[in-house]
Amino acid sequence: MATITVTNIENNGDGSLREAIAKAKSGDTIKFARTLANKTITLQRAFIIDKSLTIDGANAPGLTLSGNKEKVIFKLAGKGREFTTRNLKLTDAFNDYAGGAIWAQDSKAKITVVNSEFKNNIAGQGSAIWAKDGANVTVINSNFDGNEATQRGVDSAAGAISVFNKSQLTVQDSEFTNNKGDAGGAVGTIFTEVTIENSTFFNNESRRFSGALHSDGASIPNQERYYKGSLPGDSKGGEIVIRDSHFEDNRTRGFGGGFGVWGYDQDFVTIDNNTIINNQVTKDSQGRAKGGGARVSGFVTIKDTLFANNKSDAEGGGLWYQGEVPVKITNSNFSGNRAKGATGKGLGGAIFNNQWGSETKIENTTFEDNYAGSEAGAIYTPNNRSITIQDSIFDKNKAGNSANSQQSNLEIFEDITDGSLRLKNNNLLQGSGKNDSFEQGAGNDILLGRNGRDLLKGGDGNDSLQGGGDNDTLWGGKGNDFLEGGFDDDRLDGGAGKDTLNGGYQNDTLKGGKGNDHLNGGAGDDRLKGDRGNDTLFGGNNSDRLEGGAGNDSLEGDAGNNTTWAGNDTLIGGSGNDILEGNAGSDFLNGGVGKDTLSGGKGSDRLQGSSGNDSLDGGVGNDRLWGGRDNDLLNGGEGNDTLLGQQGNDYLWGDQGSDLLKGGSGNDTLVGGKGNDQLVGEVGNDVLIGSTGRDFFKGGRGKDRFVLGDTKGIFYKADSNQDYATISDFQHSQDVIELKGKASNYHLSATSKNGISGTGIFTTKGELIAIVQNTESSELNLNADYFNYI
Repeated sequence: MATITVTNIENNGDGSLREAIAKAKSGDTIKFARTLANKTITLQRAFIIDKSLTIDGANAPGLTLSGNKEKVIFKLAGKGREFTTRNLKLTDAFNDYAGGAIWAQDSKAKITVVNSEFKNNIAGQGSAIWAKDGANVTVINSNFDGNEATQRGVDSAAGAISVFNKSQLTVQDSEFTNNKGDAGGAVGTIFTEVTIENSTFFNNESRRFSGALHSDGASIPNQERYYKGSLPGDSKGGEIVIRDSHFEDNRTRGFGGGFGVWGYDQDFVTIDNNTIINNQVTKDSQGRAKGGGARVSGFVTIKDTLFANNKSDAEGGGLWYQGEVPVKITNSNFSGNRAKGATGKGLGGAIFNNQWGSETKIENTTFEDNYAGSEAGAIYTPNNRSITIQDSIFDKNKAGNSANSQQSNLEIFEDITDGSLRLKNNNLLQGSGKNDSFEQGAGNDILLGRNGRDLLKGGDGNDSLQGGGDNDTLWGGKGNDFLEGGFDDDRLDGGAGKDTLNGGYQNDTLKGGKGNDHLNGGAGDDRLKGDRGNDTLFGGNNSDRLEGGAGNDSLEGDAGNNTTWAGNDTLIGGSGNDILEGNAGSDFLNGGVGKDTLSGGKGSDRLQGSSGNDSLDGGVGNDRLWGGRDNDLLNGGEGNDTLLGQQGNDYLWGDQGSDLLKGGSGNDTLVGGKGNDQLVGEVGNDVLIGSTGRDFFKGGRGKDRFVLGDTKGIFYKADSNQDYATISDFQHSQDVIELKGKASNYHLSATSKNGISGTGIFTTKGELIAIVQNTESSELNLNADYFNYI
């Protein structure tokens, strides 16, 4: 396999790209002379790719191939053609039919695009890349901006990329901005397996459905109701995966403001760790507007995902889904979504569930500040299908009819039932050892249940209730009461007043009620809810669930059965400024609404700040931290942690271990700390600060600052050339690299280390500080404005 070098920008002739393609044999690589950097090759006709080739512009940064607004750039001819582009800019291509920049007109093409840019291409379908019939398309670290599909009423008319019919599409570390289409503003697939990872979709628009991404099945449906059973359905389904990605300000009509996924009954759809914000779906010609953030179907799993401030003019402000197979939503947040049109009507501020043959399970998920114009500020389901909700928060969701949810099965703390004995004044009652029922009136009473299943109701006054053995129910009523469950599985409700509740042994349920209460679960797997007031909740041993409720609460999970076996606790702060401490064990902490402080302690913990300016500390262990809305402080602590700032201007500190930090939207500050860290700014003007180890920086969209030293010294000089930073997406037109000292303390040189190539920043003593990836040393100048010295 040979390498051929292009030496000029002529359209044909000696040294031209056209001549190089003609001379190349299958498997060869075409490169460009360094003198072609920042120049443009303007096409007079398409390049025909009739062999397997790689075309790499790394030696000529900024090289552009232009279709001159009238030509296809690369046309792949022949079945099974393999074609790779690297480090190229493809612009201004045009094709009435399909595939302006890369058009694979035959089946089973294998297309790989790395570190390339597609801008202002126009075609009927897939103006940047178009492939079909068993194709395999991979896109890595590339940008798609201002591409447009012009055909109308065609399901494969996506703005930038169209791939369909038993094909595969993989997109990683890429950005799609300002693209327009008819079915998917940026990306569209039909009967194709899809993987989208670590990518950003911003300000894309679709005329018909699916604002940024449209996926019509990972396989061909085999059910009669789809396409009237006229297709040769697949015996098994495929997968559609959207992971670690950001969808913002995308819009469409009809279905899926952010994206639309039509998984069929045999398809598996995974939506994992995404941010879906400020997307919108308006009504189409039939009056449909479904899923402001997303519209999905299939075997759907949604986890660790934020749906915020999305809007639908009719149904499902955040999410709309349907089908006959299960849907599961875990560890997610629905905040500020709206379902309301011009008429003021709308259903399901957060979710519209249109399932007709299966169930939905929702766990550890927060619904806050969502709104529907008509019914169900949080969740609407019209088909009388079961929704099982566990360990979740519903706060300040509103609707025109004041319904937070409709036809949903919720786990709640139930009211205590009536007893059979009612007494007034100050009494001491002791049970018989069987199943007793005592109800007190006014006065300071003492009720002792002893053995048996007892029902004790204190009534007014400062009462003392002790359940004793067996499964008891204790209700303090008004006054400052003391409730102790004793042995077995007890239910304690303090009622109004400043109460103290001790669960005792086994698995107890404690509810503080009104007032500033103190709850201690004791031994066993307990469930504690502070309810209203400034409460203190202490889980005790084993695996507990703590909910602060309204007020400024303090929650502490504590340890497990002994000093070496910790409990896996769930702590939910609710509204108010709360303090949550997980201590030992693998805990889940959710601060809820308010300015909260969360400490995971030992174990692999999950901390969610939710709304408010929160402070999260993972402690010891491999933890996952989500800041949620507003301006948060996240500290990973010891261990290999994942920190996600999400919305707001956040401060993320990895501390010790090899950590992953992602800022999300907003102007964030990311500090890696010790270990080999990954810092990803995502959307906004971010500051990425290194330290020691081998770190990876990606600023994302916005004006970013990469800090490689401070007033105390130069980073990455403690371990010879084994510790350094990699800056993957430096844009000298807007980003800044910050160093200690002055320009004369450093020099630039081409370098390649551990598979990473680019411009090395070295001290004058030869110590490698950083590699600016995919950049020639001639492109950078240490005296330029994009280097800042302190």
